Amino acid sequence: MRKPPLSASVSVNSAHQYPSRADISQTALLVSPLEEDHTSLAQTFGTHGWRLHAVSNLEDGVRFLERNRIPVVIAERDLRPGSWKDLQAELPRSVELPLLIVISRFADDRLWAEVLNMGGYDVLIKPFDQMELYRVLSLAWHNWDNTAARNRSTALRDEQRSRAKLSKAIA
Repeated sequence: MRKPPLSASVSVNSAHQYPSRADISQTALLVSPLEEDHTSLAQTFGTHGWRLHAVSNLEDGVRFLERNRIPVVIAERDLRPGSWKDLQAELPRSVELPLLIVISRFADDRLWAEVLNMGGYDVLIKPFDQMELYRVLSLAWHNWDNTAARNRSTALRDEQRSRAKLSKAIA
């Protein structure tokens, strides 16, 4: 099995320099050891003009997420060693937490409930139904963008309140 190269076209130089939302909209990271997932999703992403970064294992996925701002992560249920749960636990804890979509040939209600209960976004069954894939990804990007904007707004408001309290205390 060929290991896909670690893509770095969206890089972050420091904690304070991020690409704009427009630069990463419709961008996802695929974490899967299966070449068929890479091929299938690369074709779909290419057709729609979306950007897909792909790695083949959990360790490379975590490393990529540490260095890059990604709104959506698509992960194979079984990553060997590890699973999507290990990736979920390693997702960057930030104002703009990536949304996790789990993919599997053997998806059932139990997996779907487990993914949602552990903070994941959705489950997609393979082989992919192109309409469902398009719908889930579009909604995930929209949801991520809206949630990130609300979180940034809340953080800014909290910072302004803190500054106002500090100014009153100094005066």
